[in-house]
Amino acid sequence: MRILKERDYFAEGQIECEMIHGIFFVLLAFLFIWLGSLIWWASPLFFVGAILLFYLGLKAFNNSIKWRRGIEGKKKVTDALKELDDSYILINGALLPRKGGQVNHVLLGPAGIFVITTKNYGGSLRCYGEDWFKKGRIKEYQIRSISNQAKIYTQDIKDVADDVHADDYPIKKVESVLVFTNPNVKLDLYKPTVPVITVGKLCDFIKSSQSEISLPPNILSDIADTISVSYTHLRAHETSLHL
Repeated sequence: MRILKERDYFAEGQIECEMIHGIFFVLLAFLFIWLGSLIWWASPLFFVGAILLFYLGLKAFNNSIKWRRGIEGKKKVTDALKELDDSYILINGALLPRKGGQVNHVLLGPAGIFVITTKNYGGSLRCYGEDWFKKGRIKEYQIRSISNQAKIYTQDIKDVADDVHADDYPIKKVESVLVFTNPNVKLDLYKPTVPVITVGKLCDFIKSSQSEISLPPNILSDIADTISVSYTHLRAHETSLHL
């Protein structure tokens, strides 16, 4: 399998950003504590502010941990797909050119085009059609529909694919796949609207899939390059903003 873009620079940037925010808030909290010790009449306000800043700092650190776990989950997907031969092309961290946002993986090959959304959830999850629920410590609560999220990402990638040689090779379908990477997840599925599998079964799922139309390697490469160009332009734009 050819990996067109292996590193997820977007997620790595988010980790760095959250770490900087966390350090900033914690240092500012210590400054508030010091000022509170000097200005006794305003010390209650400074101490309350310090508590709030500590909370924001811990929240930022926690967000960075979530992003790091997400990268680890994406790496598991990449490793699982390395069994595929070089007729497949993998793009990690593909940026959506039309609606914005990021899809974890786009896989192109003889079996079709797959938009893979990766989740690192642990614990018990229940899917009822389009709706998703997570079991908490006390009760079950509804979470955002990750099925709907996956389908939105898939439609955007399909729109990009349709723009490449659409007249000669119409893209009838781009497959959306929802992959869970945490070994401790427990899934209770009832009529999910997209395929839901664990990472260990992903490669077999891809190999067993049948495409409605077989796309030549050059067309697949053109589609992959188009997605990567969108990514490159956005990276260049982000870099220019930091200069």
